Amino acid sequence: MSRLKDRQKTRYRCAAAVVIAVAIAGALSIVSVGATTPIAPIDLGTLGGASSSAKGLNDTGMVIGYSEIPAGGFHIFAWTESTGMVDIGSLGGTSTDLSVATFTRTANHALNDSGVVVGYSETADGYVHAFRWTLGEGMTDLGTLGGDSSRSVAVNANGMIVGQSSTTHDAYNHAFAWTPKGGMVDLGTLDGNTVATAVNIHGMVVGRSGSRAFVWTKSTGMVDIGTLEEDSAAAEFVTDSGLVVGSIRTAAGHGRAFVWSSSSGTVDIGTLGGSTVRLIDVNANGVAVGLGSLPNGEAHAFVWTAERGIVDLGPIIVRAINDYGVILGGDDSGFFTLTPTGVRTDLGGPGLPIVMNNTGYAAGDGRPPDEPYYAALWPPPRPQTIADCQKGGWLTFGFKNQGLCIQFVNKPSKK
Repeated sequence: MSRLKDRQKTRYRCAAAVVIAVAIAGALSIVSVGATTPIAPIDLGTLGGASSSAKGLNDTGMVIGYSEIPAGGFHIFAWTESTGMVDIGSLGGTSTDLSVATFTRTANHALNDSGVVVGYSETADGYVHAFRWTLGEGMTDLGTLGGDSSRSVAVNANGMIVGQSSTTHDAYNHAFAWTPKGGMVDLGTLDGNTVATAVNIHGMVVGRSGSRAFVWTKSTGMVDIGTLEEDSAAAEFVTDSGLVVGSIRTAAGHGRAFVWSSSSGTVDIGTLGGSTVRLIDVNANGVAVGLGSLPNGEAHAFVWTAERGIVDLGPIIVRAINDYGVILGGDDSGFFTLTPTGVRTDLGGPGLPIVMNNTGYAAGDGRPPDEPYYAALWPPPRPQTIADCQKGGWLTFGFKNQGLCIQFVNKPSKK
């Protein structure tokens, strides 16, 4: 029986690699294993307490998350290779927090590649306010829309910040957008408490208002994109091309997922035959990954594209997909990265990587047995020969193209 299960797992791994290759980049050759030894996690340390946990990672290698402090409780940290782990502080109160998305279960949306971190912090008078933080400028209070409280949720590449705030004229919270020039602007509400959850590079904002999903632009204002006649919907991410993805709650209480574009409207992405689907991540090219149930209730991972719809990847889990189509996933043998060309690289542990950037790094928690967990960073493997860079192998090592991979190989001093 165990041999049969092993053969089934091997078959699903190969099938997953084929499906990803076809769904993302067309039919490509299967390579196999990208590194013979699992990649060991790097311990990023703590702020003096016993444990820490990574929640976000940008393309420059900056990590954000939580760490225990000696006095007890947790503070938010920002980590870079040059600075180590830095406590980002507070607005005068005792607590500071990140908005962890239900969509990805991470705070990747709260950090951009310029090193801007957003969240919410308690003030000296006990209220909670949205903040913006950078290493050079420290923490800035973004204020409110006239009410007592606010919280930042996401920041785009240009530094535009979105979230929600209380007001003086409405019992409901309103969505806001903040820019250095314009300050905090009220985006309004459709019906009920409203929160902006994501913003793309063009300033297109998405979120949830009461039980409705919305899209906001400067020219259209807040537009209801519906619930597909189900109980509720929430828009949770938007790509720079304007593809919106989100979640649906059916009248029966089951989770589903949708995509929206200005050309197609709101579309249910479908199921794997069961009642539940949950999107985990979507990349800049509109390729999404998630988990769905089969008719027998078993959970499988899937990849979704507009061209091919939802495709079963088998009984693995998925955590992230980067813009080059590399998937961060896991199975009974541990966590791994898997390229569209089918190259699997095992990540050492024990640990729980949850985010991945476009240079091949993954971040999450190292979890040694019977010891506190710690914020961890898994670097990509390094190519040793030009052959390692061929047949799409450069993706395994986190390079943008084959030429950069070969350039690395030809400069041994940089290894």
